[in-house]
Amino acid sequence: MQSISSYAVSTISDHALPQAIARDIDVLAEEAVEPSIFVEAWMLAPALEHLIAEDVVIALVRDGEGKLAGLFPFESRNRFSGLPMRAMSLVAHPHALLFTPLISKHRTDDVIGAFLDWVAAGSAPAGIVDLRNITVDGPFAQSLERALRGRRGWSRHVETRERALFKPRDNPEAGVSGKHRKELRRLERRLADSGKLTYRTFEAGEPVQPWIDQFLALEVRGWKGQEGGRAFDRDEGGRIFFDRIIHAGAARGRIQMFSMLLDDVPIAMKINFLLGDGGYAFKIAYDEEYAKYSPGVLLEVFFMTHIVEQCPAVAWVDSGARSDHPMINRLWTDRRSVGDHLLAHGNVLARLIVRHWWINRALRKYFQRG
Repeated sequence: MQSISSYAVSTISDHALPQAIARDIDVLAEEAVEPSIFVEAWMLAPALEHLIAEDVVIALVRDGEGKLAGLFPFESRNRFSGLPMRAMSLVAHPHALLFTPLISKHRTDDVIGAFLDWVAAGSAPAGIVDLRNITVDGPFAQSLERALRGRRGWSRHVETRERALFKPRDNPEAGVSGKHRKELRRLERRLADSGKLTYRTFEAGEPVQPWIDQFLALEVRGWKGQEGGRAFDRDEGGRIFFDRIIHAGAARGRIQMFSMLLDDVPIAMKINFLLGDGGYAFKIAYDEEYAKYSPGVLLEVFFMTHIVEQCPAVAWVDSGARSDHPMINRLWTDRRSVGDHLLAHGNVLARLIVRHWWINRALRKYFQRG
């Protein structure tokens, strides 16, 4: 354990998160300066066990009384940008929409400073730190900016992108114009000509397993179930991860699930996770046999109406979608900025690569085309 001022930085490298650490993370999550649901223990533990193949280095920053004040979960790699240089990248997997580290709101600057000092002292497994897929304009990024401004020997590269955000209080109709809504009602009527069309929402206390089974079956029939797709049911690890987080989310009252049914058979399903006054649009799946009726869009509009009318506490929902997603960008017209902070300390070559990362990326693309 390395002491930094009144803080201590230690690491664990086990894919199985110890129960004592998980309890500490639960406490930290309650007082985090920036809530980060995919780093909470009930999400992180199954991801580490079933989705992460790389070596794990979880940095724990504790205050002078031993209380957990910061959590930085990393994957450790022996190569970076095709070169034999060690690097630490925030734990990430295809199902994580954001991975901002958990930091206590009471000691944000001190915790981030302790973490940077730990890396600079050579006590970390690597001097290259890839803080990928985090908020770039929130308290964490602001504190990181302040901490780096007063420290020598660091190089940094930041990339940002925007993705669709729904703000039901401020913009309840979002991008659903009257003309668009009329067209969607027409599609809904045509779909209803094929059978009994109904919508369902998951209710607290009802069995979770039928929702899990139906979603997995629906998802694997779509494009995500094809070769190279990201359907959970394509491998055992994905199935176990999905089963665990849905059960855990339901037990904590942190989940929303919606279903569109035709003759009582789901043809579209949607899953959200709730966090404070907001949420994340986690997954959606639909039966492509009915694609001409846009069941995914119809379910999204049903969800939007439900949030506006039934969930007054929800102020925002992050789509988690790519920046150029055509469907959600049209429906949700607000935006959220996310991105990557790439840092390097010590190694001159690593610092140069990070500082001029755009050149490195351009060269890699050029040679890949060749």
